Amino acid sequence: MHVRSLFALLALGVSIDAAAQSTITLHTDETWSAFDPAAASTLTSDAGAARLVCLTDGTQCPSGAMKYWSGDATGYGGTGLWNVYIDPATQARWIWSPTVTPDTTGAENAEFFFVKAFSVPGTPVSATVTCAADDLAELYVNGTAVAQRCDGGSALNTLDVGAYLRPGANMFVLHAQNGPKWFSATCSDTCTYSQNPAAVVLYGTIQYQP
Repeated sequence: MHVRSLFALLALGVSIDAAAQSTITLHTDETWSAFDPAAASTLTSDAGAARLVCLTDGTQCPSGAMKYWSGDATGYGGTGLWNVYIDPATQARWIWSPTVTPDTTGAENAEFFFVKAFSVPGTPVSATVTCAADDLAELYVNGTAVAQRCDGGSALNTLDVGAYLRPGANMFVLHAQNGPKWFSATCSDTCTYSQNPAAVVLYGTIQYQP
């Protein structure tokens, strides 16, 4: 590019690098793999594809999702989901292990790992993800724990993960954990998932230079 043309673009506030950048979007759905803690260290024996979950019926409960409760979504904003707003354009879904049902016991403090492998076909420039969990989750990017965590089903947390990415193969691992039985007023010696639901959700974008 001619030097005068370059300076003309800069004077207009045009970023030469940004103009050539591309974007990858990521979101939790059934394409993530679920692992129980015993298999998480090697990631060699998964529990299957992550399951879509909702609290109950509602306008944002996707088709085929497991519902922890029966009935309508009165009192939950009509969505059937947790009390955070997930823009439908993100396509992000609340997920949990395919091995549980609403009647499964031992829901208290239950842990699962959710894994997504993906490729960045260039040099990562920036990346942010937004997440929430019932009740908490930690994100690992290529084996490194991100400093912030995805805590609480009533608030979204935005994490800067650009420094953890690399060109080519990458991996997100969400280590999610349910809360203790005293989080629910209806648990006795143990909790079912209908008494103490669990889920995690994540979406984000990656900017890269091809």
